[in-house]
Amino acid sequence: MAFTRKDRDGIGVLEISGTLSIQEATPLHKELVKCLDSCDGVLLDLTETEGCDTAGIQLLCSARKSFAKEGKSFAIEHTPDTIKDYIISAGLNPDVILTAS
Repeated sequence: MAFTRKDRDGIGVLEISGTLSIQEATPLHKELVKCLDSCDGVLLDLTETEGCDTAGIQLLCSARKSFAKEGKSFAIEHTPDTIKDYIISAGLNPDVILTAS
């Protein structure tokens, strides 16, 4: 997994490519914490994201809760069907995880 960050009107935009997996979760987690500390919110662009595992889903859920707790926006766009399908197979509702807050 790789990601790039662009700041747009106080929002940290993270473009993520590759796979959201446990092996790559730490760098993304650190960047999300930086966004939480320095931005009004975050937007995750998953256009180039190929898949995820349970750790990737947990990271998305945790980030959503952390941003909401701080009163900051959290949004995900361009989610591939493979990720939506994985969320469903894990017994979760993709609308709850992927819908903007």
